[in-house]
Order: sequence, then structure tokens, then C-alpha cells
Amino acid sequence: MNVWTPTRFTPSLTGTEDFVTDGDRLIRIVEKYWKEEEVEGKFHLDDWQKWLIRHVLERYPDDWPVEELRGRLRFRQVIISMGRQNGKSVLGAIFGVYGLLFHEYSPRVVSLAYSVETAKVIYNRVGFTLNNVKQFKSKVKVTKTSGISRVDGPGKYIVKPASDKAIQGFPITMCLYDEVHITPVKLWSAAMEGTKTKKDGIIIGITTAGDDNSELLKKHYETLNDALLKPDDPDLQRFGGFVWEAPEGSSLEDDDAIRAANPAVASGRTPVSLIKTLARDYPEVDRQRYVLNRFVASVNSWLPMNLWHGCVGGGVDRNLGGPYVYAIDASANMEYATISVSQKKGDKVNTSIIACFVKPTHEQLLKRCLELRRYGSCTFVVDGYTLRRLGEALKERGMKAYILSPSEFAQACITAYRLISRGQLNTRNEDILKQQVPRGVRKNVGDAWRISRADSSSEIDALIATVMSVHVAEIQKGEDIQLFV
Repeated sequence: MNVWTPTRFTPSLTGTEDFVTDGDRLIRIVEKYWKEEEVEGKFHLDDWQKWLIRHVLERYPDDWPVEELRGRLRFRQVIISMGRQNGKSVLGAIFGVYGLLFHEYSPRVVSLAYSVETAKVIYNRVGFTLNNVKQFKSKVKVTKTSGISRVDGPGKYIVKPASDKAIQGFPITMCLYDEVHITPVKLWSAAMEGTKTKKDGIIIGITTAGDDNSELLKKHYETLNDALLKPDDPDLQRFGGFVWEAPEGSSLEDDDAIRAANPAVASGRTPVSLIKTLARDYPEVDRQRYVLNRFVASVNSWLPMNLWHGCVGGGVDRNLGGPYVYAIDASANMEYATISVSQKKGDKVNTSIIACFVKPTHEQLLKRCLELRRYGSCTFVVDGYTLRRLGEALKERGMKAYILSPSEFAQACITAYRLISRGQLNTRNEDILKQQVPRGVRKNVGDAWRISRADSSSEIDALIATVMSVHVAEIQKGEDIQLFV
């Protein structure tokens, strides 16, 4: 066993490294021709990548007892799971070139992911290599929006939306699926239907661990376990699983646990210290999921309270002047509302609560916001879900106002967590925050997370207002300082 061997994997049909595979040819081609935009000079595969390519593209030997399987690709479904920053998209692109140029006659290769933008990561890597290697360029036509077409015969590689309806009835020779942990079961099933009529049709899913809502990925892990227990089952033989994960209960302090979940680290390409540095600002649940590749709960406390207590100080200092960022948030039924103010000074963001309301009206909130203008240069922030009308009213009156979308609010949560974990936040920690901060709950949403109103145990308008004002104060460019008068 090598130091980078997966924690769990489907062994070859021979049980050794001596087996029939298309991987050897593909490895030779990649090592000779492959181009990466980020790599200067010759591209080299790590040993673990070669090992994985060989196993994923295993074929039944010509003397296999079942005649119709002789010479066929062994796997119809493959799941590859490991931590982030291990080069998953490079592997996906290599399989994509194989699927388009060396797999089947008249190939139909499809990239799928939770978002089209994510699916295009692999697609763009494939396009870059094909456009920059003369031996490949003569065989294909690469476009940004219409796919990659074979010009020396039939065949195409396209990106499809993450919808089962978009691929229903679509013939697929190879499907490359990123982010399996957030893939609906019905989408994977639709892709499987598309490969059924192809003699070597295959789906290759590449992912990190998921949470308790990752129904499909949990099902794949169970199938892998079944396949390991029943190696002679003809159906399970056609499922390939390759999972790198740390032992249960591991922490980021355990270098061996990091290596177990990250073959790029275990092979020596990526230093353990770099992974720890990159994960420094991750919440613990994300360290478990994205670094140690362990499944996590979909709902968790958003912040360890010792980190918050380490940021308690004087809050906003009016003597330092602006610019100021005011964030307004209200409970879903408009029972309560809060205004938070933040200012960035040096590498720290100061923040305070300046107003709380019970059953406020739109007019009251707008009036208070307009009154705040007299204190100097300012920006306003609202959540588009609860107070869009207020944000638009401020814009109509010539005020600079951000109306955050759900994805922007998710980014605000990440910014706030990073500043708090680094001790770069200075909060007065008013009584309302003492009540709400411990009760805030984070919820995984797609491949991100955000503080959830619905899952928190109380109203959290003051917490959300604070997170939004801190985020915008951190990211916006400074303006001329104007003092409170």
C-alpha cells in the first residue's frame, strides 16, 4: 500500500496492479502533450493520479467468463471523493479529453454540476488543452458556449444545466459530474439513463464529502461498502468507488489525518502547512468537510463563543470618524428590527448596535436612516429578502445602498467569521447580541453556508445586521473621513 492509497476503494478484478486498462495509454498521452494554463513547462502527473486513472478506466479482460463483458469498460458509475485543493478539476479534464477523443465512436460527453459555472471549470480546462496542443487542435473545434465538436468525425462535448429535464433522452457516452454531494438523485438517474444505450457509457462523479442532506452521495458510499463486501456480485462489480477520508474524530492538528483525506498532501506535492494555512479561517464544520473529507450535519452552530468573546471591546469609535456602514435587518414578520453600524480602521472593523425597534413601520426605518446621513459619509445595507423596499427607497433618495442577494449574504457570513476568528473585529457586544449571537445557526446551502433565520432558536435581526455591516465595511473602498457632529 502506498502512503496516498485511498481509505476505501474498489480493487481491480485481479486484486493486483496488473490488469487491463485504458489508463496506461491515457497517462502516456497526458505526460507527453497535456497543457495547463497555470503550469509553466512540462506537465507531470502524481503517482496517485496515475494509479486512479488506471483503476477508473479498467477493462474486463478478453478471457472474462461473461462473453458480452469481454473488452468492455468495467465501471458504469464511478465516485471519487477527497478533500479540496487536490486537483479534482484537472482529473476531470483528463477524463474529458479521453471521453471525447479516445473512448467511443461518436462520443457525447457531458459536464454537469450544481451550477453551470462550476461545470465549466472542467470544460474550460479541456478546451485549453485541446486548443494548445497541435496534435489535438486539428481534431476539434472549441467554442465558449456551443461545446467542443469533433471535426474528424461525429462527436461533441457540452455543458448542460443541472436539471434532469435538460438531459432526459440525451445520449451520453461519458458524464463528468462535479459536486456530487449536492446532486439530486433524479439528475444522476437521468444521466444513467442516457448512458444505457452506449456499450461503454460511464458517469464519473468527483466530489468532497457532504452533509446529512447529501442523499445521492450517501447512497454511493453505501454502494461502495456493499461492493467491498460482495466482490463477485456482477452488478456491484460495475460500480467504482475511491474515497480518501480522515478517521472519524480527527482534527486539523493531526497531520496524518490530513494526508489520509488529501492524496496531493500524502504524495508530497502539497505541504501540510499550506493546507493548515488555507483552512485557518474555516469554521470547524468546514474543516471536517473540506479538509478532512468527513460528512457533517447540515445545520450547526455558526460560531464558537470563545472566538466572539475574544472580539469584545469598545465597538465603533465616533472620534475616529467615518466612513460608516449602516445595516438594517428585521425579523420575518416585522416584529423587531435593528440597525448596526461598522467602521473599518486599519486591519480591524469596529461595530456597534445603534437602534432597536419593536413593530417598526417602513416609514420609521426610512426616517431613521435618513437622519444618519448627518454623521458623515455612509453606506446602507439590507437583506433583499426582508427589506428590499427600504433599500430601494434609500437608492431613490440618492443614498449608496447594498441590497444583498442570498449568495452575497452567504459571503457576508464568511467575511464576518474570518474577521472574528482572526481577532480583527471589535464589538461592543450589546445585550441584544449577547442573546442572539449564541443562538445563530449556520445551514449548508449548496456548496456554501449562511446563518439561517428559520433554524435559529430566536430572532436574530441584530446578528444579521451586524454581519452585513461588518462585511460591507471590510470590502468597500475607503472614503474621505468625516467626523460625527
